[in-house]
Amino acid sequence: ALTAHAMEGDRERCMAAGMDDYLTKPLRPADLLAALGRTVEAARDAGSLVSSRSDRSDGGPADLTYARDLVEGDATALQALIQAFLADADDQLRRLNEALVAGDRETLQRVAHSLKGSVSIFHALPATDAAIRVELAARRGDLKRAAMDVRDLVAETESLIQHLRRTRV
Repeated sequence: ALTAHAMEGDRERCMAAGMDDYLTKPLRPADLLAALGRTVEAARDAGSLVSSRSDRSDGGPADLTYARDLVEGDATALQALIQAFLADADDQLRRLNEALVAGDRETLQRVAHSLKGSVSIFHALPATDAAIRVELAARRGDLKRAAMDVRDLVAETESLIQHLRRTRV
């Protein structure tokens, strides 16, 4: 549901009506990417999402064939997903590092979870795996392990960013 209704109880009514997620206006790219990531993750968990290819079709850190499948071949929608990700990724990486430095486990877990959803849209398996590791380490309170995994997540996400900036859909 995308709505301007943001009063108490509106979210619950939308979800009770059968919506998969709930977003309010004005729409932020990060919120849209996170919602799409949750939807993709739920579909994958339910076994209803099957990519037509699981390999790296272009040799990069992502499988845009997978992302293209998600938008049913719509090049405009794929470009919009890429642009939304690029618009928000640097801020997410900054927040991730700030949370790590501050020892803020909750924010670290939340940002890693959001990044996991965002990068998984592009079937960026190394970045997705690193985000999962950060999320789990933060949940366990293992900030030493989280720090190592954040380095991996930042590197993999930066690689994905560069790849997507070079990509023409």
